[in-house]
Amino acid sequence: MSHTRWKKGAAAAGLVVVAGYLVVGAVTLRLSGRHVRPLFDSFANAPYQWVCPPASLKAGNTAPDRAQQSITLTAAGTENTSVATDNGQILFSLAQGEVPPHGADNTVLVKIVALCASKLGAVPAGYSPAGNAYRYTLNYEPSGVSITTTAKPGNVIVRPPTTADALVYSGDGGKTWQVLHSFHSGTSIGASFTTPGIYLALQRGTGNGLAPSSSGGSGTSPFLIGVIVAVVAGLVVAAVEFIRRRR
Repeated sequence: MSHTRWKKGAAAAGLVVVAGYLVVGAVTLRLSGRHVRPLFDSFANAPYQWVCPPASLKAGNTAPDRAQQSITLTAAGTENTSVATDNGQILFSLAQGEVPPHGADNTVLVKIVALCASKLGAVPAGYSPAGNAYRYTLNYEPSGVSITTTAKPGNVIVRPPTTADALVYSGDGGKTWQVLHSFHSGTSIGASFTTPGIYLALQRGTGNGLAPSSSGGSGTSPFLIGVIVAVVAGLVVAAVEFIRRRR
C-alpha cells in the first residue's frame, strides 16, 4: 500500500472516529437537555476532599483548596470559559457574553469556596447533603463590584462522593434552598444557573455522602448507554475494516 493511500485511509478512519464522538456528544446533549461539554465526568478519581468529613474519613481527609481565576472582560463581555477546583469536585462553565461589560472594568474575578454543608440551613425534606457545599462569586475588577446575576445562563457541574439525586441553590448564604432542574453526567450532577450563590448536591435519605443513594430518575438509562456504546463500536469497526481493505 502506498504512503499516500495509507494517509488517506488513516484520515478517513480519523473522520469516522470523530463522527462517532460527535454522535455520542449529540446524544449526551439530547439526554441532558443542557449545553454542556459532552461526556464531562470530573478530572480524576482521587479521594473526595471534605470540609467537614464524616468521622470514619477524618484520618485520611485532605481539606479542599479554594479556586480563583481572573477572566478577561471584552467589549462583548466574558468569553466562553470554565473555572473549576483542582480536585475536580465542581466546575462552572461560563457562556460567551455571560457577564456583560461594566464601565472601566477589564476582568471578572471568579472564586469558588468549599463550605461545610452541615453548618448551613436544613436541606429539603427527604434529602441529605452529598459532600461539600460550594460558594460561587463573581466580581468586576478593579472596581470590586459584586455580580448578582448574569446576562446568559451558565452551567455548574458537581462531582459528589456518591451518586446525587438533586442539586440545590441558595441565594441567602445557605439559609434556604431551591431545587434546580438538574441533569446527570456519569457520577456528576449539573444544572444551568444565572445567579452566583451556594450550590449543593443532595442524595435521598440520610446517607450524608457515604451510602449509595437511590436512583434520581433523571440519569441516562442503561438501554440508551448501550445504544451509544454500540454506535461507537460499530464506527470503530468500520474504520478498521476501511483501512484493511485499502492495504
